[in-house]
Amino acid sequence: MATESIRPGTERTTSELLADMARRNGTAFLCGAIAFFAGSAVLTQSGQPGASTPLPWMLSHVLWIVATAFVAIGTVRLVVARPASRTGIVGYVASGLVGLGVLHTLQWATWVYVDVIAYQQNAHEMLSLPLLHPFGTGHMLMFAIIIGSAITALALVLAGTRLTHRALPWLGGLVGVMTALAGVVTLVTFAPVRSPASLVAIGSQALSFAWLFVVGVTLYRDSSEAQQETTV
Repeated sequence: MATESIRPGTERTTSELLADMARRNGTAFLCGAIAFFAGSAVLTQSGQPGASTPLPWMLSHVLWIVATAFVAIGTVRLVVARPASRTGIVGYVASGLVGLGVLHTLQWATWVYVDVIAYQQNAHEMLSLPLLHPFGTGHMLMFAIIIGSAITALALVLAGTRLTHRALPWLGGLVGVMTALAGVVTLVTFAPVRSPASLVAIGSQALSFAWLFVVGVTLYRDSSEAQQETTV
């Protein structure tokens, strides 16, 4: 009987299928992770310095804005949809931190604008070492602190539910703390851009979004299985 309800005449259109995917838990986290790694891939196409190739330089940062916005949407939806995740203030802290991350990535993109203008005005070489490069690195480190803290809070939210395997929230907490700590240590010690601490901060951000991808897959599968059970 259930299969007859989706026979020709009531088949869903592509837009309806996409809307159904968008409504499922985990989709926003998946989109956020994909956008983050897409931005990182675009960044590799930038010249040296990055301001010499404005399009990939700016596009990579715009994709990171999109990535963080998707994570914010996913976090808010999780907190709103799951009463267990609203225990205490952890859910609201996670949502607020990712929202702060979106604002920070917007400011990060503004730095790219300044960097490109300096290059076009032939002032980049003079300003790069004392101002532009450290300021861009500072944005990256502050993003590591914000997103690492958000991942830690989100892991605590998931730990209060039965949506994922118990090991996944613990792994997220570990990755989040490592990301935030790497950002803090590099920032307060004024470590050079390519120092070990800075490279750890960069690598741990990638791990954070890889963890979000796994969370997205897990939640999406759970949502899909739940939907199938209701249609049987």
